[in-house]
Amino acid sequence: MATFSSQLEVIMGVELYRPRPQYIARYVIQPQIVHDWAMQPGSTARMKRFGFFNDPGSYTLSARARDKSQVIGTGGGRGLPEESVTITLQEFTGPATGNSANPNEPGVLKLNMFDLMTMQRNLYDMSRPDQFHQSIGSETLFEDYRRWKDSIYIGLALSANPATSTTGQVATDVLGGYYNPAGVINGGTYNTTTGAPRLDFTRDVLKVVSDMRTRLAPPFQSNFGDVYHGLASPGFMLQLQQDSRFLQVTQYPGIPVNCLPMTAQSGTLPEMMPMQDWTMTPNQLVANGGFQGQTGFMHSMTMPLGFKFGGIRWFETTNLPKIPVTLTTSGLATQGYADGTSVVRQAEVAIILGTNAIGEAIWGEGPRVKLNNNTDYDRFLMAIWQEYGGYQMLNANNITVMRTFQPF
Repeated sequence: MATFSSQLEVIMGVELYRPRPQYIARYVIQPQIVHDWAMQPGSTARMKRFGFFNDPGSYTLSARARDKSQVIGTGGGRGLPEESVTITLQEFTGPATGNSANPNEPGVLKLNMFDLMTMQRNLYDMSRPDQFHQSIGSETLFEDYRRWKDSIYIGLALSANPATSTTGQVATDVLGGYYNPAGVINGGTYNTTTGAPRLDFTRDVLKVVSDMRTRLAPPFQSNFGDVYHGLASPGFMLQLQQDSRFLQVTQYPGIPVNCLPMTAQSGTLPEMMPMQDWTMTPNQLVANGGFQGQTGFMHSMTMPLGFKFGGIRWFETTNLPKIPVTLTTSGLATQGYADGTSVVRQAEVAIILGTNAIGEAIWGEGPRVKLNNNTDYDRFLMAIWQEYGGYQMLNANNITVMRTFQPF
């Protein structure tokens, strides 16, 4: 006969896969994934990227014309342009101990079995089994995993590694990187008498999209056209919503559409479905769910569907950090800043992404809940979440990190 603990391990483990609207980085980034059951910690997986031929001067009519004396054989054979990224398997667990002296030290979730059993019985007596996880505190364990996973993807997208930097170089039509309003570099000068260093749709968003398309950053395919995905902070969204062109789009939200699959049932586990299958016209949802567009899913939560604007499908998240950026002032003598004064500003951030920017490797069963057998005769339950996996930036050129600032 299965013990209560063994049953709980299965029940809790399934919850780690359930998507949540607060943690949407993986959902928006849509990583390239490799899954291998046979690997062990320390093993590596290789993800390959196949590029395009780049032969300047040969894309002309005369360069590709052939005469009868030429032989087309194997002498000029060439393979696909190929790059590979190595991802190393690691073990990850949570939660931490909460010890401020060493916050990285591993910890466990400890539950009192008497309280757990009592609350479970009470819930079933009240016909509320759906609140089981919230009642015993195991939702805290799931929350720890989801927040960690979300932070991993955001951290990779904001990586400051000089070799693949999205914060150490200015984004251009050739390279990914950061983009300050008007394209001013870190430490550059803003003449604030002519305008605040803040987001402008025509000048900035369209420029970023144009550069990404020019450098062939692959967009995400969808039923409403190819788009890039934007993961933006609330402060960034606030400035975007103040743009007159955004207001023009949202004045006519259209007729709301049914965004749920026909087979969705309230009692089934939600699937991580492709976003383009949820709705044909996401802008119609602005009337129902605020700027980012939301819809109820499986009668249990509200998942953001994004909002298409300027070639980008925008998603709001509260988990993006503010980035300190040094700017040089000009024209602010009346506010006490002499020309040439360096001021550190806290930037609101949006990560603009194409496909295949980040890779994830999964070994074995993926994330799961594990229980400790040292239960003091089943008087306590000690649990952790555990994952064998790896994460890596695949192509920094598929990412532009946009910043915007409040006025001085």
